[in-house]
Amino acid sequence: MNREKFVELFNASLALLKDSESVTRRELKALSRSLLEALHGKDGQLYGDIQYVNATLKVLSPVNRKVAVKFFEHFAGFHYDEALAIFTKKSKKRGVEAQEAAIEFLQDPNNNIWSWAERNIQVEAKPYTDEKLTAYIESAIKKMAGDQVRVLKAVFAAGISPDALIVAMQQTENLGIDLDVKEEVKAGVDMNIPF
Repeated sequence: MNREKFVELFNASLALLKDSESVTRRELKALSRSLLEALHGKDGQLYGDIQYVNATLKVLSPVNRKVAVKFFEHFAGFHYDEALAIFTKKSKKRGVEAQEAAIEFLQDPNNNIWSWAERNIQVEAKPYTDEKLTAYIESAIKKMAGDQVRVLKAVFAAGISPDALIVAMQQTENLGIDLDVKEEVKAGVDMNIPF
């Protein structure tokens, strides 16, 4: 495939991806209201068929599914089974409360899954752990063909001071971790570095 053909296909694919996300948002915006109406009815008449919600969940991306599950946990009044990833039976404890909340929510034609999510879902970043950082650095070393010196240069360029490296080395020695310089590291080091 030549470059021009690739660029043409790439741009077409990118446009489809962009369109698919906007289509998903638009469709889920309308469908979220319709599903609540199918569950609870505009007039307060309970229809109660949760299978339409479950079918919707099956076709959503993981991120959109998480939002939809929270939305329907709040408004549907059914139990959600994490293991099965579906809503199962009507909640005796939350059923009436959820129905009343849904009917009130549907009174405003501007309310939908996205307006609700904006007000009710807090996005929390997952904490960055030492294990994740170690895995990331191991991956970087592999991608740089084992050139640990190059990885350390990047670490220093990112703002880690040589003093911090020395302290970390001292703490590592205290933990009994072997700090012998490996041959592949020696090969990448200019031994004429003045101190």
